[in-house]
Amino acid sequence: MLVLRVPQALLVLLALSLASCDNDDNRTAKSEPIILTKSGACGDAFFWAESENGEVAVTITVDARSRPADAPTTISIVLPDPAIDVEILTGHNLARNFCTDVLDTLSYPVTTVTAVAGTGEIILDAAKPIAEACGSTSGTLRLKGLIASVDTTFAPINITSSMIGCYSG
Repeated sequence: MLVLRVPQALLVLLALSLASCDNDDNRTAKSEPIILTKSGACGDAFFWAESENGEVAVTITVDARSRPADAPTTISIVLPDPAIDVEILTGHNLARNFCTDVLDTLSYPVTTVTAVAGTGEIILDAAKPIAEACGSTSGTLRLKGLIASVDTTFAPINITSSMIGCYSG
């Protein structure tokens, strides 16, 4: 008996491709939400979450360099928002190239799609001098209702990391 296994990344790509052919503006999400089990953060506000098999990832980036040094910062998320970059990636072992400057050429996105909906917040500790920030500055991302297309939805994403302020290179 021949058994074919289709990687999750290809299923997501197929769903995204098929969704782009549908022009009905009254669509609703139809598939089971994708659960992202691995996560992290770095830089001023770069958060990432990845599926267990490493074939689907979500990255969230916002410019937070000029946040106050005397109080935490809360950034509301209502997507789409041109100030908050939320991308859905498919590929192989995607997280391997997040928050590092030693890139693995075998780990790269095959597709990149911008999120079309989602709400949440990012909470960042007060800004610290670069020499003190790495490992001592925390950030939290809460994102729910994330949709990449009519057939691609995600379970709520919750990430907390003390690596805000850590930069590659």
